[in-house]
Amino acid sequence: MLTDEQIEKLLYEYTKRQDEFNLSVIRVIADRLSKLADFDSISSLNTLSVMTEDILSINSEYNKYKKDQNKRIRDDFWILAEFIYGEALIFYETQLALAQNRELNELVRSQIIEAQDRFNQLIDNPVISIRDLSHPGTIRNYSLDEAYRSIINEANSYRGLSEDLRNAALNRTESQLLNSGIRYADGYESVSANNAIRMNILDSMRGLINNMQEVMGDQFGADGVELSAHIHPAPDHAPAQGHQYTLENMDNMQGGMDFEDVQGNHYVGFDRQIGTLNCRHYFMRIVVGKTKPTYSQEQLDKILEDNERGYTTPDGRHYTLYECTQIQRGYERRIRKAKENYLFAESLKDQNKMMAIRTRVGNLTTQYKQFSKACGIPAKLERTRVKDY
Repeated sequence: MLTDEQIEKLLYEYTKRQDEFNLSVIRVIADRLSKLADFDSISSLNTLSVMTEDILSINSEYNKYKKDQNKRIRDDFWILAEFIYGEALIFYETQLALAQNRELNELVRSQIIEAQDRFNQLIDNPVISIRDLSHPGTIRNYSLDEAYRSIINEANSYRGLSEDLRNAALNRTESQLLNSGIRYADGYESVSANNAIRMNILDSMRGLINNMQEVMGDQFGADGVELSAHIHPAPDHAPAQGHQYTLENMDNMQGGMDFEDVQGNHYVGFDRQIGTLNCRHYFMRIVVGKTKPTYSQEQLDKILEDNERGYTTPDGRHYTLYECTQIQRGYERRIRKAKENYLFAESLKDQNKMMAIRTRVGNLTTQYKQFSKACGIPAKLERTRVKDY
C-alpha cells in the first residue's frame, strides 16, 4: 500500500516549488527597494522601462513556475498510477502492463488533465494582500504587478521624509509584503498559497487513487475494500484503518452511518469522510475472504497504542503522536518563513535584519530538533530547506 510518508513526500515537493516562486517575486521587489535606499536616483525609479523590466521578470517566474508544476503533475501521477496498478496485478488473471490496459490508461490520462486544469484554475489569480493606499486602514488583494507598482510607488512617496520616518515607513511596507506573501484569490477571499497548493494536489491524487481502484475492482471482480493505515493517524479514522470491509459497509462509512468490518467489529459513523480535507487514507479494492490483510491486528493495535502514548511535556501537557506531527509541521513552516525573510533582508542589504533573522532561524531549528527528539519522531530537516539559504 502507498504509505503516508510517500504521499507527504510528494506533496512537499509541490509546496517547495510554490515557496521558491513566492521568494522569487519577493526578491524582485526587494531588489528594487534596495535601490531606493539612498534615494539619489529616485527620479528614475518610476520610469516605464524600469518597472516594465521588473514586472516582466515576475511574469516570467510565474510562467516558469506554472510549467514546472504541470510537468510534475503529469510525471508524478504516472508514477503513482504505475504503483497502484502494480499492487493490484495479483488480482488479475493476465499480467498486462498499465500501458496495455486501455481502460485504465485512458482513465489516468483524463485524471492528469483534470488535475492540471484544477491546479491551473487555482493559481490563475495570484495576489499579495497589502494596504490599500486609496483607503487607509483597509487591506486589499493586488495582482502581482499591481502589488509591485503599489509598493514601489509607496516607497517612492517617502522622498522628503526624515531618515527615521522614511526607514519606519519602508519597514512597514516590507513587513506587509513578507507577512502576506503570495496568496490565491477566489472572488474577494484569498487563501495561503502553500496550503491551497497542498490541498489541491492532495485532492487530485485521491481522485486518481479512488477512480483507479474503482475501475480495477470492476475489472477483477472486487467485492470489498481494505482501508489503508499509517502511523500517527487522526483520532476519528484511527480505529477503522487497516481493516477490510464489504462494499456495502464502505458506502455506509462514507455516508456517515454506522458500519462494520468483515470481522464483525462495529464502528460509529464518521463525521468526516475518508479521503476528504487532510485525510490521507484511501480504499484498496479486494476480494473478501481471499485477500490477506496488509496488517495484522497486533500491528494495528500497536500503531494506536504508540499514537495514544504520544509525548507528555515537562509541564504535564499530553500530545498524541498525531498532534506532535502537527506541531512539527508548524515548526517547519516557521523555519522556512524565517529563511525567506532572511533572503529578503539580504536583497535589501540590511545587515541588522539579516543577523536578527539568522538568530531566529537557529533558535527555531534548535527547538524543532529538541521537540522531535523528545516525542520520538525524527526531525525532517529537508522540509525546512529554502533555496539559496
